[in-house]
Amino acid sequence: MLHIFARMGIDTIKPIEGQFKEVPNHIRHDTRYWPHFKDCIGAIDGTHIKACISPSSQIPYIGRKGEPTQNIMAACDFNMCFIFAFPGWEGTAHDSRIFLQALRKQELKFPHPPPGKYYLVDSGYPQMAGFLGPYRGNDIIYLIFVEVIIKYLEKKKSLIMPILRYAL
Repeated sequence: MLHIFARMGIDTIKPIEGQFKEVPNHIRHDTRYWPHFKDCIGAIDGTHIKACISPSSQIPYIGRKGEPTQNIMAACDFNMCFIFAFPGWEGTAHDSRIFLQALRKQELKFPHPPPGKYYLVDSGYPQMAGFLGPYRGNDIIYLIFVEVIIKYLEKKKSLIMPILRYAL
């Protein structure tokens, strides 16, 4: 069932055509974000969701907290809408492994940033063109934005969990 939901997500969870051409008003008119995030199109992060796995298959899904989980990579825009999701990874899978696979597999239709634009990512992701990770110093603006994104993803987790539990 999970692969059916994942295939359905490729066609339904995506950015709107031309979405990345204009800076959202709430970025342009907020001095906390403007002009720092004028070329940012969203944020990417992974989240762990508890998974019900048969005991014989649990080992790769058991993460650092001792429970079986799935690691799901998601991207959302400044309107707090999901524009990409890549579910189904074992809880032990590292964020960078999932991310690089999403970039490589054309059939996933990952929404690559247009030239001059970028996504915010955390330190678990590789530093490369189009993906801006944290500065190793004290970058308070980045931390504020990431905190907002994490809180949003935690709220959305409650919507996704019942579907994934059923799918497994």
